[in-house]
Amino acid sequence: MFLFLKTKKSKNLYRDALLSLSKQIMETIKHGVWTNEAKINTSIKQVVVNGMGGSNLGAEIVKSIFNKNLTLPIIIEPGYEVASYVNKETAYIVSSYSGTTEEPIVAYTKAKQRGAQIICLTSTGDNALALLAKKNNTPLFQFPIKANVSNQPRLGLGAALTGMIMVLIKLGALKKTILKEIILSSKKLAKVGNALAHSMNNPARLMANKIKGHEIILVSGPLLAGNMKTLRNQFCESAKNLASYLTVPDMNHFALEGLKYPKNNSKRLIAVFFESNLDSPKIKTRLHLTKEMYKKNKIKVISHELKSKGSLDQSLELLQFGGFLSYYLSIMNHVNPMIVPWVDWFKKELATK
Repeated sequence: MFLFLKTKKSKNLYRDALLSLSKQIMETIKHGVWTNEAKINTSIKQVVVNGMGGSNLGAEIVKSIFNKNLTLPIIIEPGYEVASYVNKETAYIVSSYSGTTEEPIVAYTKAKQRGAQIICLTSTGDNALALLAKKNNTPLFQFPIKANVSNQPRLGLGAALTGMIMVLIKLGALKKTILKEIILSSKKLAKVGNALAHSMNNPARLMANKIKGHEIILVSGPLLAGNMKTLRNQFCESAKNLASYLTVPDMNHFALEGLKYPKNNSKRLIAVFFESNLDSPKIKTRLHLTKEMYKKNKIKVISHELKSKGSLDQSLELLQFGGFLSYYLSIMNHVNPMIVPWVDWFKKELATK
């Protein structure tokens, strides 16, 4: 009985965190805090982001939906190492939601040795990354996480995404007018979230019922690539369900021939397409043909079309929808979406090596 009650409480926290997406955005804009921002050098030619797991999803989404607005290239390279092209003309963003992630903190020193303009991005409080930045007088942006009652980075994307946007605006990579857009977009989310949370026949619950019991292949065009990576992470960590993602046109040059084996692919796989009316005619044609290819290989296919108008609106709509999709799948899989026991085991074992 105790385990049941604990799991039920966790699921409620998860749902409440999903519903806080809009609040996370607004809190970050209003209450995000800069330290040493005057030290930021905007004479840079590229942006490199080092963040692990959920801590690089904000950058992935920004790169996808603002591709036509960015004035600087963004390279996302998580891990311990720092590439040889990182130099004094590089803005190196060290991103960690918790502020304790090992890999980007190790990379911090290496990027500093290369003369890069380092900016740290993390949550509020005196975590390890924040203390390191303050000790070295490194520019630091901290976002509030009070709204994310789950305390899980994959559910704090409203804050992490907005924090990344704030940093890129400060660097001159995005125009400040983007903030007005994200405020307007966030105001529409409450209605979307409430419908997904309180309607028994909402689209996310219905889709979860169709995809349960399958390995999931997520497919989209380039516009939603960051969202696909986000949803893959949420399926794996929250629903404990194996998932991968592919994007056209790149997948059309290698993934079409990979469905013949194993022989049980038609039973174990399901392809879930997310489509946008903002996709170019070429992308729309490729998505249509890719769906036909899956069907000819007897792979189940389902589609979901986003209804919002702009790219930012659609990305936030999908963040809200995808979060609830993974939530309902976790319920159908009879798992606790809050806990990540294998991640915890791995970290514990790694610490002993």
